[in-house]
Amino acid sequence: MGMIQRSFYGGILIIVILLFRALLLNKLPKRTFPVLWSLVLARLLVPFSFSSVFSIYSLLEQQTENISSPLDHYGMAMGTGIAASPVQSASHGLSAEAGVLSLSVEKAFPVLSVVWCVGLLLCGAFFAGAYLYSVRQFRRAAIVENNWIHHWQRRHKVHPFISVRQSELISAPLTYGIIRPVILLPKQLIWEDRRELEYVLQHEYMHICHCDAVLKLLMVTALCLHWFNPLVWVMMKFLNKDIELACDESVLRRFGERARSGYAMALIDMEEKKLRPVPFYNGFSKNAIEERIKSIMKYKKLTYAAAFSASLLVVLVALCFATSASQAQAAPAPVPVPISTADTDPDGTPLDPPGDGRVPEPENQNLPDAGSESAPLPSPDETPENNLPSETGQSQPENLDAIRETATAFWEAYLTQDRESLTQYLSDSYSGEPEFFPDGQDGHVAAEVNLLNVKGLEPVRFSPDGTLGIWLEFRPAAGADYLEYLQITLLEEEDGWKVVSYGLEM
Repeated sequence: MGMIQRSFYGGILIIVILLFRALLLNKLPKRTFPVLWSLVLARLLVPFSFSSVFSIYSLLEQQTENISSPLDHYGMAMGTGIAASPVQSASHGLSAEAGVLSLSVEKAFPVLSVVWCVGLLLCGAFFAGAYLYSVRQFRRAAIVENNWIHHWQRRHKVHPFISVRQSELISAPLTYGIIRPVILLPKQLIWEDRRELEYVLQHEYMHICHCDAVLKLLMVTALCLHWFNPLVWVMMKFLNKDIELACDESVLRRFGERARSGYAMALIDMEEKKLRPVPFYNGFSKNAIEERIKSIMKYKKLTYAAAFSASLLVVLVALCFATSASQAQAAPAPVPVPISTADTDPDGTPLDPPGDGRVPEPENQNLPDAGSESAPLPSPDETPENNLPSETGQSQPENLDAIRETATAFWEAYLTQDRESLTQYLSDSYSGEPEFFPDGQDGHVAAEVNLLNVKGLEPVRFSPDGTLGIWLEFRPAAGADYLEYLQITLLEEEDGWKVVSYGLEM
């Protein structure tokens, strides 16, 4: 799955979570939303996705197929042809649409890759520089030598590698570090108010227990990679808010509902703006202070119903919005059906009903491989009747072997990305940059491709302009449970059959 696809689906997931957040923020445990944001980070950072029959994209693709079916019939009746309409390919679903968009951007606009790299480097340099500068300052902080602090560490069984330090460079407590986390306290902290100090330490300790530093590091990584997506910047703002709200709730769960007023006052006392926008550490200071205080005052003891609802919400969002369409629906076989006033072939053979438009698996699985030049390709069991008979009554050509040979030779050049060999089969009327097999993208592995059949030759159907459309049916990888097609439009010229247009049908 390409970068643009991940950003596209991640943006949809961000919008969904923002809607749930607006409706359920004060009704569910606050830790629910950092978990939901983790699903978005996985969608943005992981280069592959899991398919699910419960995915919302499966439903959308099914509806799209139902809507596009009569439109395809209309287009074929008007003689438009399958290769001339990019909208027709996009009708196979949002997954295919995003994949085509990703490939077209990468091939047609290589300058965008340079712009993306520049943005990535600038964002990475900014965040890394700010973090390293802050850590260099923080390391000068002295370890706190206080009996009460040691007592707090023993009482809460705080791990020895978690240290408590004190610095005059900050005005509010914060936590930084992943392997050896540090709770950093301001120099001017009032040590006599032990209750407020315990609130502060407990809050920062909750950041460490929930690995919020790791979550923020992943967030910054996603932001650097997807800096061009404004929804990712919005996500960063709300993720920081929800992390603080979740830690506030954890502190109140530790001290009870009676501590709401005292904890809110401690939060107000600590309210200070951070000096630098460093997203790697977690602070007790102002972060949507008004929203946090309201959340504190509305805190109620966690119930089993709320915990169950939160778990159910996470599972539903993961299954419905964080997964891709199931492969069975994500890559349907393109079988356009013509609309003709005649119910029979030119030779009088009755036409079979179109059925559901899907191509069954070939019965003979021991078909020749794409790299086998000596083994002839078998005749297809079913032929997608992609074009109307011409008005001149042209039917089965005499040089059927020449058409098959041209198609398979063109396939070999397309699969091996041999530009020189591929261009010699292109017609002079072909416009645009030659495209090749997308090896390594969206489950395509050129070394494992198995060419199964050539469809559209028995019987041959010509368009009114004399062109012939055929499909090369293949399996895109060894473990793929679906088929794909390379659609080729041929035209007989003086020097033989030439390719007028072609495109990959997923």
